[in-house]
Amino acid sequence: MIRKAYVDTRGGQIHFRRCEAGSGAPLVFFHMTAASSAAYEGLMLQLEGNRPLVAFDTVNYGGSFRTTREPTIAYITEVMLEAITNLGIDRFHTFGHHTGVSIQAEMVVSAPERVLSTIMNGPTYATPEHMAQFKDLLARPNPLSVKGTQFIWAWSRTKDNAAVPMGTPAPHAAQIMNRDTVDMLRAGENWHWGYRAVFTHDLIATMNRVRCPIFLVCGRHDLAFPHHEAAAAAFPKAPSYVHEEGGVYYAESHPEDLAPRIEAFIASLQAK
Repeated sequence: MIRKAYVDTRGGQIHFRRCEAGSGAPLVFFHMTAASSAAYEGLMLQLEGNRPLVAFDTVNYGGSFRTTREPTIAYITEVMLEAITNLGIDRFHTFGHHTGVSIQAEMVVSAPERVLSTIMNGPTYATPEHMAQFKDLLARPNPLSVKGTQFIWAWSRTKDNAAVPMGTPAPHAAQIMNRDTVDMLRAGENWHWGYRAVFTHDLIATMNRVRCPIFLVCGRHDLAFPHHEAAAAAFPKAPSYVHEEGGVYYAESHPEDLAPRIEAFIASLQAK
């Protein structure tokens, strides 16, 4: 069973989803911009019972507190580490998607004694110059309007992310697109706050400081797939998996494929 609750931090309350069944170190999830922990419900249900699971709404998203503070991955990571600590979690594994990858990578560097492994779904493994270009292109506000343009723009962005074909769409496509659109609208005009953080974060430099085991996963049709390939080439000892039909929402559309791969990776670490 997935339960929802809040944990206090100095900045405000962080909302999370949790499965308590299972044993061993928990697996902690961080979502992409502008999603929420709702994106991980399907995957959590597939993994339930193997180990404790916690999926957070990061700062400014889902049910978590809002801030006008200048966005940085360092600040988000600080808040999320405080939330993890206040839940009584000591050591843990992490799973991150897009922006979530940058958060977990920073977390590994900030608390190397606590993070046992990190599973990276679509890292934005690009140079600072490329990241600046992404920021100019993608990190734009979605102003509220009585004409409802915010709804149209949110749906259009999600549809572009999903790259829905004219033929058979990915499993759960309608539900995923609805969920992501709702999450983006819930984040409000400043839905791009997380983008402003991730696109000013040097993930390449941060990943070069990561010392725990890494598992790279991605859908071939993910917009971040070229960056996944770059990360896989830079870290040849890290296992890498590409789902041939998956896209941006691979973890949501194909949780039954991803879940056993996550468990096999963590089990391989415990066997050593």
